[in-house]
Formats: sequence, structure tokens, C-alpha cells
Amino acid sequence: MSALERLRALVGEVMDLKHAADLIEWDERVYMPSRSVTVHGEMSATLRRLAHEKFTSPEVGAAVDAARRETGGEPPDSDAARMVAVTARDFDKATRVPADFVAEQAATVSAAQHTWAQARARSDFPLFQPHLQKVIDLKRRYVEFFPPAQHPYDVLLDEYEPGLLTADVRRLYEQPRRR
Repeated sequence: MSALERLRALVGEVMDLKHAADLIEWDERVYMPSRSVTVHGEMSATLRRLAHEKFTSPEVGAAVDAARRETGGEPPDSDAARMVAVTARDFDKATRVPADFVAEQAATVSAAQHTWAQARARSDFPLFQPHLQKVIDLKRRYVEFFPPAQHPYDVLLDEYEPGLLTADVRRLYEQPRRR
């Protein structure tokens, strides 16, 4: 098995765990009886923690390094080189975050999701407010795992738009206002 194939296999196992957690979270929103909130939150937290631990393992780190060496001669925009670069970037970010934090965040979001649905149905924001505050506090803690950025939101934005900064987004929104 090539280094790239080994990396793909390891990342595939991580993705299977993440997809299982996604399925549990979907079930929470669609079919879950209200008495199952705690159990679903615990299942989600366990799967997210296991996926994180597997992805941040020395085995994956070694596979990333081996795949980098193996694909070193590939053009930077080739599928193999991009896959290794993105996986290496994600690995670097993930290794900064403790697995216990990942589990705590998953359980908190699970409970918040359920309470949000109740609060929305009743138009009762105060019911949801403490859960929202916990989610925000966790996001702030997450940012602290990374080197200081120009703006704290840069760390969060990088999850969805790598390299884009809060200052860039502000400039995008300022342009229509000037017209």
C-alpha cells in the first residue's frame, strides 16, 4: 500500500466516525424522543472524541509525512498533492485541540439544539439563552487553542474559508454601502 493510500484509509475511518456522529445529530433533529437528549449527546460526544483522537494520532501524523514525501514531485494543484496539503493543514489544526474539548463541545451543541427547538416553538429565548452562552464560551475557548490572530473570528472563519480574514469580510460588506 502506498503512503497516499494509507493516508486515505486512515482518513476514511475518521470520516466514517464523523458521518456516524452526523447521523446521530440528524436523528436528534428529526426523530429523537425528548427523553433521549442526554443519551444522544453522549453518543455524539463519544463519536466526535474518537474521530478526533484517531485523526490526531501519531499514526495519522506519520502517514501525512510519508504521503508528503511520496507526492513531493506532484504538481501542487494535483489531486494527490491537494489531498495531502488539506489533510496536513487539518491535522495541524486538530492537534491543537484536546479531545475532551471536542467531546464537551459535541455534548453542549446537542443539548443546545434540543433546547433551541423547544424555545423556538414557544418563542421563549430565555430558555435557550444559557445554552447559547455555553456554545459561545466554547467557541471562545476554541480560539484560544490557536496562535493569536488579527481578530478572534479569523480562527473560526478559517474552518469554512481558509485564508479569508475578518478584515476581508468587512471590506466585502463595506463595498455595497459606499454605492
